[in-house]
Amino acid sequence: MNVPNEMHPETFRRARTWNSKYANYHALNATREQILATLHETGLLTKPEPLRGEPSRRNQAKYCDFHGDIGHTTSECFHLKDHIETLIRNGYLKEFIDITQEARQQVPDTTERDPPKHSDKGKVHMVHTIAGDSNRARKAYSRSTVANRACMQVNQFQTLKRQKIHTTPIIFTDEDSKGVTYPHDDALVVSLTIAGKVVPRILIDTGSSVDIMFKKTLDHLGIEKARLREVNTPLYGFTGDSIWPFGTIDIPITFGEDPDHFTAMITYVVVDAPGVYSMILGRPFLVATKAGVSLYHNVIKIPTGDKIETIRGDQESARKCYATSVKENFQVRDLDPRISGDEKIDRVDMGALQERAEPIEELIPIQIKPEDPKKVV
Repeated sequence: MNVPNEMHPETFRRARTWNSKYANYHALNATREQILATLHETGLLTKPEPLRGEPSRRNQAKYCDFHGDIGHTTSECFHLKDHIETLIRNGYLKEFIDITQEARQQVPDTTERDPPKHSDKGKVHMVHTIAGDSNRARKAYSRSTVANRACMQVNQFQTLKRQKIHTTPIIFTDEDSKGVTYPHDDALVVSLTIAGKVVPRILIDTGSSVDIMFKKTLDHLGIEKARLREVNTPLYGFTGDSIWPFGTIDIPITFGEDPDHFTAMITYVVVDAPGVYSMILGRPFLVATKAGVSLYHNVIKIPTGDKIETIRGDQESARKCYATSVKENFQVRDLDPRISGDEKIDRVDMGALQERAEPIEELIPIQIKPEDPKKVV
């Protein structure tokens, strides 16, 4: 007996097992197919997890452009619906909100529903770079590692069973060292696609606990400052100096090409301060993208589906950034013999520092001992 497309068992199975991510969704003024095309153009598209189940049991007459697979249409795709709503709640795709319907119904807060028991918790959609805005929150963040370790020991079998391991390992070979100038101790400075635009001079810093974007870069990307969220916690450097952030903002980074591209939504701390780099990507970015870094090979590798995207560092850019950051106060050639040329570098006048202070009034010598006229003050 042939089952009509509308009555296909796979359709009923998906309807029973899908749990919506949000309690309510914004009304849209365009179809999901139209919005999906915009996501491709702007770099906001995040590749979804493959569809589960046996392909032969799915509806062969329906195809989803979001998943690139059969079983349902793009307009029926629940995962695309969640992805669009997540972007809207993070300040994107505002032009696709149906204002007329929004005026008739109140959209609730951004609280998400509890994730389903069997949901895939391994996929990272958002990276939170700040543990908290208070001392109590930071202490709780520190204690959480102990609690998580205890849970892992109790539920070790279930944890290992849920973990997803990439079939393609990240390895570094002699091939990765081709084109690298040795010896070197250069920083890893790369160019990445941010919000659909190529941004150069991005420092990969494994010692940074936050992902930093300088305000000048935000202005260059043309992103509205209205999307910035207020931050009540200053940033501290290793010397103890602090700076108040301009705010935080969520902006996507895209790696690779279709169909194996990967987009990660990263939370950046925006600072309005001078800097030689466009951005500084730290540990939150590296964890979110599951990246592997080799400073020796001057390369960063990121898994994109079944492939590994290799991003090579720019040694010339790294050395220029290094020279620019120190030449105002130091003689760069004395510190780094790799830098050459007739650059004009500010020097400290040591002679001026060695001059002794002179009194502004005339001094009268006073003899200490009458028998020794040379001893005076």
